[in-house]
Amino acid sequence: MSPKSNLWSEIGFRDNPYDTWPLGDDEHDLELLVGRTELLDGIVLDLGAKTSHIAVDAPNGGGKTSLIKCVMNELDSTATSQEVGQLLIPVRALIEPSRHENSTEFIERALLVLAETLHKNQRLINRVNGFSSKGLGELAKTMKRPRDGGVSGGVGIPPFGNVAAGKSSAANSSFPFRNSGFERLVQETLKEAFPAKPSGALVACIDNLELIGGPTKVQKFLGEIRDRLLRLPGVKWIVIGANGVLEGSNNHPRLSGVVSSPLELPELEPQQVVEVVERRIGFFRVGTRLTVPIGGESFREIYESCGRDLRRALQLSQDFSLEAYNRGMLDDDLLESTVEDGDEAWTRLELPSGAAAVFLQSHCLEEWDKVVSMGRVATGVLREVHRAGSIGRSKLIAEDRVREAAIERLSRRQYLVRVRNREDRRRTNLRLSGAGNLAITGGQLAETA
Repeated sequence: MSPKSNLWSEIGFRDNPYDTWPLGDDEHDLELLVGRTELLDGIVLDLGAKTSHIAVDAPNGGGKTSLIKCVMNELDSTATSQEVGQLLIPVRALIEPSRHENSTEFIERALLVLAETLHKNQRLINRVNGFSSKGLGELAKTMKRPRDGGVSGGVGIPPFGNVAAGKSSAANSSFPFRNSGFERLVQETLKEAFPAKPSGALVACIDNLELIGGPTKVQKFLGEIRDRLLRLPGVKWIVIGANGVLEGSNNHPRLSGVVSSPLELPELEPQQVVEVVERRIGFFRVGTRLTVPIGGESFREIYESCGRDLRRALQLSQDFSLEAYNRGMLDDDLLESTVEDGDEAWTRLELPSGAAAVFLQSHCLEEWDKVVSMGRVATGVLREVHRAGSIGRSKLIAEDRVREAAIERLSRRQYLVRVRNREDRRRTNLRLSGAGNLAITGGQLAETA
């Protein structure tokens, strides 16, 4: 492979069709969103009509972030050409909590992101709402003041650096919020920009709330930021979590009427999963001759094998594609077909599904070997969870410290995930992750070998 090319361009793609990165970075990504169009339209409608903030919950790898980033694209497309009416401006940097900061530091970071979005969109707000921008001058002065405290990751938003991700150190006491009235300036500027609810709002997102912990910790966190963020004038929030961490938040005393009942994303059905990959193949192809390592049906088998974890299925498809390329499998033994695309016809060469099946079996056995290395108790726990589908942690442990230690190892290595118990909201259950499902398949293969 020459330095000027890569695997994907050599086989006829302009980009990786199995990319695990969330959709929504490109305005055309809406074309790749499968089985979520009605949800997207519903969220956009709710943002304009409801006073409570929107909550979205789904398993890891279920497509939450992709959906919300596509919502932001839709809002951006509408706002850019808007002249009158309710103006909903997306905050493009999704704000993620960090274990290394407290709620006050998170609030400060979020306010900076909101301030930058106001600054960036002042002409648009002025055109639609007659925004006087009186407070922006003061905001700009405050944001330019030097401060200490590094940050890691996130999206760069001048003039104050990367603030969408977690801070790597505590905010310095001279940080603009505490002594300069920065928070008050943000509030006042938001009121000027959106003087009444029908005039619109910024739409911002808090992503990956499961990083904070279980439902109790998430509810505590949302309660702590309620007055300073969730009740800010002129801001609509979308809060995203995984595996049930948001369930019950709408009934929490401090969050009732503030956060809506979580919108649950249904799993994609097998035929929808086939469409996910087929759309990507058509979208990213270039030229009239294309080699497909993993087609729709092969991808569906991978998706089912890893417990319908879309992100993991895409990752495995990438891994297989690289292996197939390195082994020269993309040069021969391919099935050829002609695809009619409007007035254009192109040749599609595709590896038989059996090739992916062999790779998948090998991967499943590798995962099972990793679980076996943790001991007989760990393999027993994994099988128990698989048989039950989802099982209460306390029931699984049953005062057995050896089993408790095995559960901790399996959770740490991400074979088990915690989900909210629907019957008893105070408890969490354990279920298999994508890796856990692959390991179980590997165990079944090992037994029949």
